[in-house]
Amino acid sequence: MKRDTVLRRSQLVTPAAKSGVIAKALASAADSVVLDLEDAVPADRKAEARSVLARALADATIRVGEVAVRINGLHTDWWLDDMRALCGLPVSSIVIPKVRAPGDVVCIDRVAHQLRQHGLAEVSLQPMIETPDAVLQAMAIGAASPRNVALLFGIGDYIAETGMRFGTAGPELARAQVALAAHAAGIDPIDHVWPHVKDADGLVRNAEAGAALGYVGKWAIHPAQIDALHAAFMPTAAELAEARRIVNAYEASVAQGIGAILVEGQLVDEAVIKIMQGRLAMETADHK
Repeated sequence: MKRDTVLRRSQLVTPAAKSGVIAKALASAADSVVLDLEDAVPADRKAEARSVLARALADATIRVGEVAVRINGLHTDWWLDDMRALCGLPVSSIVIPKVRAPGDVVCIDRVAHQLRQHGLAEVSLQPMIETPDAVLQAMAIGAASPRNVALLFGIGDYIAETGMRFGTAGPELARAQVALAAHAAGIDPIDHVWPHVKDADGLVRNAEAGAALGYVGKWAIHPAQIDALHAAFMPTAAELAEARRIVNAYEASVAQGIGAILVEGQLVDEAVIKIMQGRLAMETADHK
């Protein structure tokens, strides 16, 4: 299931205990929605949240490209009940929080396989990297299951465990390492939330910084953040136009038996063409 075709420029995270909010999220412009049974639900409301989630999904109009559920972590007593509650529901992916080692992903993979006979969909997996030990094992975690389609960087718990400060060099090192690990595993790197909902300029800067590190998308905590994320993780009109010119010129030169060429003063070889074709593929995916 690696490198699937789902766009994840925006993953809108929504509490699983609020049916009205779930319905709005599923009908939103987000690429993906993550219905959260973990941090967004108090301990004494876990069972209630599962019931709310089931009813909401049964009645909702789903317009987003992916419906994911963040279950509770394997260190809790709730995760197995969470997975059982997903049987028979239109859920295509499971987000695994606080993964500490590849074995955590293997465990969820095996349970997902076993629950297929009870109505669980053929789900993909998205492990969250939120701890120092997980960062150091990020590549192995990303490669731990053929169901893995994305690796998510959760900065809040990472900062809580390390005492680092948001926006400083410390978390940025881990942020870069998670993105690199995801690419090495052949899956999507998804960036952390921008918690300041009213700071739109800060969101843009942070998302663009994530894109520069190789992230392909980012968590959103409010629908108002979606458009900015789509812009940050898509090539600009100028970049797309440049890609078309370069690809066309290169294809014409190859047809004449010429390899590397200069286009607008830039050396163009196969590596550059891969970059340009990647840009154009993003445009195609956005219009599906």
